[in-house]
Amino acid sequence: MGLAPGTSIGHYDVTALLGEGGMGQVWQATDTQLNRQVALKIIPDAFAGDPGRFGRFTREAQILAKLNHPNIAAIYGIEESEGTRALVLELVEGPTLADRIAKGPIPLDEALPIAKQIAEALEAAHEAGVIHRDLKPANIKVRQDGTVKVLDFGLAKALEGTGGDPSESPTLTAAATATGVIMGTAAYMSPEQAKGKVVDKRTDIWAFACVLYEMLTGRRAFAGDSVSETVAAVLTADVDFDALPTDVPPAGRRLLRRCFERDPRKRLRDVAEGLLQFEEDVENRTGTTASSVTAPPRIPAARRPLPLLSGIAVASVVTGLAVSYLRPAPPLARDALAVTLPADVSLPGDVHIVFTLSPDGRSLVYVGRSDTTTQLFHRPLDRVEAVPIADTEGAESPFFSPDGEWIGFKLGDTIKRVPLAGGPSVKVCDLPDNPMGDRFRFGMAWGEDDSIWFGHSNTGLYRVAAVGGVPELMTTPGAANEGVTGHFAPQPLPGGRAILYTANRGLGRVHVALYILESGEHRLLAEGGRSWFASSGHVVFSVRVGGVATLWALPFDLDRLEATSDPIPVREGVQAARSTQAYLGADGTLVYLPDTGSTPLQTLVWVSRDGNEEAIDVTPRTSYYTPQLSPDGTRVVVAAREAGRRYDIWIHDLIRGFDMRITDDPGTDWIPMWSLDSRRIFFACGAAYSGLCWQAADGTGRAELLLSDPERGFFPTSWSRDGRSLLGSDWDVDGPTGFNIGIVTMDGEHRRVPLVQTDYYEGSPQVSPDGRWLAYHSNISGRFEIYVSPFPDVGSDRITVSTDGGYHPVWGPHSRELFYRKGIDCGEASREPPGLANDTQDAFLVGCQKAMMAVAVETEPTFTPGIPEVLFEDPYKTGTARHFDIADDGRFLMIKDLPASPREIIVVRNWVEELKERVPVP
Repeated sequence: MGLAPGTSIGHYDVTALLGEGGMGQVWQATDTQLNRQVALKIIPDAFAGDPGRFGRFTREAQILAKLNHPNIAAIYGIEESEGTRALVLELVEGPTLADRIAKGPIPLDEALPIAKQIAEALEAAHEAGVIHRDLKPANIKVRQDGTVKVLDFGLAKALEGTGGDPSESPTLTAAATATGVIMGTAAYMSPEQAKGKVVDKRTDIWAFACVLYEMLTGRRAFAGDSVSETVAAVLTADVDFDALPTDVPPAGRRLLRRCFERDPRKRLRDVAEGLLQFEEDVENRTGTTASSVTAPPRIPAARRPLPLLSGIAVASVVTGLAVSYLRPAPPLARDALAVTLPADVSLPGDVHIVFTLSPDGRSLVYVGRSDTTTQLFHRPLDRVEAVPIADTEGAESPFFSPDGEWIGFKLGDTIKRVPLAGGPSVKVCDLPDNPMGDRFRFGMAWGEDDSIWFGHSNTGLYRVAAVGGVPELMTTPGAANEGVTGHFAPQPLPGGRAILYTANRGLGRVHVALYILESGEHRLLAEGGRSWFASSGHVVFSVRVGGVATLWALPFDLDRLEATSDPIPVREGVQAARSTQAYLGADGTLVYLPDTGSTPLQTLVWVSRDGNEEAIDVTPRTSYYTPQLSPDGTRVVVAAREAGRRYDIWIHDLIRGFDMRITDDPGTDWIPMWSLDSRRIFFACGAAYSGLCWQAADGTGRAELLLSDPERGFFPTSWSRDGRSLLGSDWDVDGPTGFNIGIVTMDGEHRRVPLVQTDYYEGSPQVSPDGRWLAYHSNISGRFEIYVSPFPDVGSDRITVSTDGGYHPVWGPHSRELFYRKGIDCGEASREPPGLANDTQDAFLVGCQKAMMAVAVETEPTFTPGIPEVLFEDPYKTGTARHFDIADDGRFLMIKDLPASPREIIVVRNWVEELKERVPVP
């Protein structure tokens, strides 16, 4: 039917034409049933007449209709009358953002509130698995009261046609010439969208940057005289950041640069987080106070030396208040140089401490990876080339002797030292057993008394003579300073009277702390991480937010061992993917890796039995953890962490290719698994993972706590065949080994029942598909092996399956094979008992070659294992939890690191002079 004012579609009376573009007309209409004004977007015949395309469109529109956010224009429904089909939309009054930009650049104080609302709309849609795909000023309206409405969310997906032709943009709502409209659409396409590739939420991040840039400058980031020229500019042209107004602070420019990364893997993942830093930077520069920022409290002199940053300092102060102290300065100061790595060498992303500096500041030593081997490299700062240090293959955590003649380092389960001038390495000691695994990867230091100090996030500090000996435990967490569970990253102070270290308080909370040797006293100095003493009279320490750190300076009296003022941020943008990658030398030289926006990320991949890898269209995130396929194999549930957040539970739809976060709690949600009917997700939750929760798999409702015990945790891994017993690793804080195997009953009362309780470490239980056998790993033999016992009568027998070590068994689909991981040529490292895992403890096989193993088994009349075989050696994530699953077709679902590999190390000479200027010592 032909539309005109006065005609009707169903119960909608058409009143006026609002716009017309390449994909059809938009009319204003009156809803006669609800007496409200709506917009009718006419669905073109090319779509409406194609049953397949229209059916897909209807399913997409149903998803879009679930979006409910004040900054998203709503979809009310689909209406059909006399062969005409229309999408019924919320009618938003007011000009488009394109209309406002046409009048000239938008002042910063006006542009930021608009950008913030756009970002909030994107964030809400992305969390629901919806991508806009055609974000541009013409699709954004600003109402008279300042409310922003983003129009046509997701219609580019619902109505997508034959490809990426910008002339087929389905979200054209304003009257314009065809050429002008097409040009407008092309100018906001991401590079991957312009190439016709599969897109995800990162395409909206790119478009957001285009919109923000245009608001601030009054001109497009990418322009051309034709569609092809515009697309070419998107793919190749540099953005003119000099066109930005001078009042746009560094945080705003960083935000835009990271959003404009052409490689989506390097692009900013969370625009709301970056915008928050931008907004707070503006507020601090203009003298206003953001409601979310609290200044560090000043502490009266009588109460020092405990100037603690408030709890909010770690999150909001670093992202907001810090920039008010940080003076705009180029990344490289006058006395700085960039040390470029050799062409065939990279910095390993899986090593916590990668470099150190000689006491005289003349020599840099770093861990370099060439092919599959790591080795120490020596780069004198007055030369151009780095020289590999012999006999250091596999080394990490390097540190200098006080005289600068020796390099200490960690190698597997030992500490060794090697002459800087060359020669064989010498063993200092074996590292003590650590029940949590991942032995002492967090930094070591060589004191003036010729002793070496080290520690771990769940142990005290150890000391050993540099000439060799047995390490002596010097401190005991918890007893000496209540609430602290570990002491690590030690740094002896000049004079040898005290040790700076990092105190672990659990759940990601760390403090800069001081241990006074004579008295045994412990003092907490500030909330923060790894620390160093500067000759200027400062304790410099790092505060991490996500994968980026800011360095703070705390004035400190070395004689009194007391802080004399409050800490102040002094340098931002330091890379901190696993540990803060910075070092402050004794001569005041600063070494650090700059944050390039390329924080190491992880993704999910398929791997065939012969080791061939296939990508999965899933958003790379800071960390993925314990993926599990749904019973029908169409979805994956996984714990995932994004920058600045703890772990949440996500579901990825393998068929439709979108993600949905189903938990959003302040704590960590971890180790998820499906119910047998796929309707619920069970996972570890609560403080220190002490609870077991469930949540509806469709994300509706709130998570429900099934059981909680502050002294015990339960990590679900398998079901009994009847669904009445949930099996898992039963973590007992005070137990002899930490982990055994337990059951949580599902018969109406959720009771915890022990299943395998020994003096050894048992974990990762898996019930066979036929329900008759239980596979698990245990270190009862002295190293971890795979065992199978009858189920549920587990205690009656135990059959050894693996022959040379193994972890985390998984049954094949028909109980005819068992699969497990193992480390190859790991030496004693493979014997470490994995313990409670977190981001800093989840790679105890790093440095070892890992492999996927398979064992053919017979289950009738008794269980009989075959000979284990290596399917493929692999680089995929492993650790204290099972990070793989197997599909019915035999493919393995694995987690793959996408490590950033910085090419430069920044060295800033005489940095203490800058410290003195910025943070005067009282």
